[in-house]
Amino acid sequence: MPTRTPPARLSFTVACCLVLALAGCRTRPALVGKVTTRARGVLPANAVLEVQLADVSRTDAAPVVIARRLYTPLGAAPWAFVLRADSARVLDAARTYAVQARVLVDGRPRLVNRRRFVVDAARLADTLEVVVEAVPHTVDVRDDAPELPPLVADLVARRHTMASRRGALTVGGTRVRWTAWLEEGQVRIVEEARDRGGEGTQDVLWAFDAGLPLFMSETSVQREGPATVRRELVANWPAGDGAPDVRLVVDGTRRAAAPDIAEILRARAKGLLAQVTRRR
Repeated sequence: MPTRTPPARLSFTVACCLVLALAGCRTRPALVGKVTTRARGVLPANAVLEVQLADVSRTDAAPVVIARRLYTPLGAAPWAFVLRADSARVLDAARTYAVQARVLVDGRPRLVNRRRFVVDAARLADTLEVVVEAVPHTVDVRDDAPELPPLVADLVARRHTMASRRGALTVGGTRVRWTAWLEEGQVRIVEEARDRGGEGTQDVLWAFDAGLPLFMSETSVQREGPATVRRELVANWPAGDGAPDVRLVVDGTRRAAAPDIAEILRARAKGLLAQVTRRR
């Protein structure tokens, strides 16, 4: 289990000294840095800063984590960190490494880094600054709408660390663009964007686990004459292969979903996975 180090506000002078002291140790390379944020608000006492060093050389595979550290409790940002690679690993200058940071509250990501912070294996003594941003609410149906399930929120927050692929398909005469994120060869997150021209737009987020849907949120804006109708559909599969919990809201009013909505969504998920995983 990773070490929890209280507090996170380690002085940078001490951190740099640690790196210099370890500079001659080839089997325990270390790097120092700080995590900053522009997000406002006070973090709760149980907030945890997680910092990882990962090998991101392969674009067709998930990153390989080679160092991980947890810090708690957290004071005000910036938060300093020191990472040392596993004693069995040596950083290879020919490979690509990146630092990933996020702040967790009750196990759910509150702040994450959205762009890749690449590490130069030959310049570990340089202080790295990692910027984390607030995780947006992907689903925003109503004030009483369910939040993203913890697993789905985690997948959405770290999808930028996964391999991705893009494509398009035609559904009912409409072109649909999609982006998929894969982890260890399995599709985990898919986003669909559909533009019906003057008739409206539709955006869909899917989360999968072992080839089965975990979560789906669909937001569509449809023009009907002079009026614009906003439709939001959220489906959550808490029991894996069972029937989903479905919430449909039209222009702010809860509506009943179609009786066969579970079968419709299952078929859509199956077709989408077939498209995303099709050999090219």
